[in-house]
Amino acid sequence: MIDPRDACLALASVHEVLNAAKAQPARTEIMPGARLQIRPGHDAAYPSTSANRLLIYDPSAADLAGTMREADERFAAAGVTHWFAKLGAGVNARDVLRAMGAVGGQVWPQARYPVLGRAVAPIERAATSLDVRRVGEAEIRALAPRLVEVFDETGTANYLGTAGRPGFAHVLAFDGERPVAGGLLAMSGTTAYLCFGVTHPEFRNRGGQSALISERVNIAAKHGCDLCLSETVSFLTTSLNNLERAGFEVVFEWTVLEVGHAGAAGPTAGR
Repeated sequence: MIDPRDACLALASVHEVLNAAKAQPARTEIMPGARLQIRPGHDAAYPSTSANRLLIYDPSAADLAGTMREADERFAAAGVTHWFAKLGAGVNARDVLRAMGAVGGQVWPQARYPVLGRAVAPIERAATSLDVRRVGEAEIRALAPRLVEVFDETGTANYLGTAGRPGFAHVLAFDGERPVAGGLLAMSGTTAYLCFGVTHPEFRNRGGQSALISERVNIAAKHGCDLCLSETVSFLTTSLNNLERAGFEVVFEWTVLEVGHAGAAGPTAGR
């Protein structure tokens, strides 16, 4: 069994590594049990892509109401009126209500986001008709114009931003010479994190993502990692099913709150 609190804390270092590698990294401010990521002028519609967010990795070390209040003040000082709070393992409904009540303006509860994990051990490559392999920096850069078809421009910029950096492994699935699916493995200490999993719509249901997952788990094993983590945007996704088939299980759920003030956009639900 993976301890939910340990898994949540392990994500802190991995998220820092990922943020630092982005084309436009957010400024990180450390708080007790939490990290604040601020990028003024950035207002992504979804908690998973927003650069303005409060990530509470250790609720037992944070006064949730006080942390939410202080975070709101820091965002306001940076000119940010719309941000997300993601509360980690061990948060109950009463904690959430207290945290919501501490912030002026409006707070909208959002969906709960699952975090999945598994112990690292070599696993059999999932069957696929695509050619799945790890790619190096030179090949990634050469493929950049074609990767936009898979990741879109922002995703491609972030994928390229990690190319050649220590602690990252890039895996792509090809149909002939055409890249049609991809994923990233980020490693920090003994924790490996699977992210950026995406498949071109024309090539779904061909086992590409399952093979990308197993390939990255095997890379993590070769690098001496002992814990693999990943996140999905809901419980109703193909990604979650693929991860569970690869031996992952839900370890904890993020509780996500959306905070807005005068001039901020409304809730993201339905966008």
